[in-house]
Amino acid sequence: MRSTMQDVQLSISSMLRYGATAHGSSEVLTYTGSGFRSATFAQVAQRAAQLAHGLRERLGVVGDQAARQAYADVAASALKVPGAIVDGVLVTPMRSGGVELLVGVVQDPQWGPMLAVAVGGIFVEVLGDSVLAPLPVSTARATEMLRGMRASALLDGVRGGRPADVDEVASVITRIGDLAVALGGELESLEVNPLWVNGGTIEALDAVVTWSPK
Repeated sequence: MRSTMQDVQLSISSMLRYGATAHGSSEVLTYTGSGFRSATFAQVAQRAAQLAHGLRERLGVVGDQAARQAYADVAASALKVPGAIVDGVLVTPMRSGGVELLVGVVQDPQWGPMLAVAVGGIFVEVLGDSVLAPLPVSTARATEMLRGMRASALLDGVRGGRPADVDEVASVITRIGDLAVALGGELESLEVNPLWVNGGTIEALDAVVTWSPK
């Protein structure tokens, strides 16, 4: 993976412009040995960009001692990446309820940028429920992709859940696709997983961008 702070800031700021909102935290927790201090995401984006997606994470952390242990575990995991420089850990809020989607783009040698929409979160590999389309896509086509998933009924609300604003979700998917096209041919892949949907609230809780080597 090759990325820079400018690349990461571009991808995130562009995603915001194109319609998806970031998760509710923009702070990074750093531990100095005597206590925690916060910093902005931009201050550590370059460091974070060095790390591959899927490093060890800790969920449901509550309390100071648990935070210290979680920090140590995550930092130790990150330091195993060759050449990594770690000076912070990203702290984000937990989300409950709603529906988690995956919106991803990969460069296909024959078809160019291909968009995938799938049930996201922990169910991506379990369900294998995805729909593909070449970019760009219209909001109407994005809606068809959402309804083409076998688990599309989740978007209508189950067991008291809030029905998703499918039109708005389709609009966000279209804009993520537009972002991938705008990033150009050097883009290898872009993945938002999960894209969290709760009624009309849509948040990109995690995103990864990789670039093709020159």
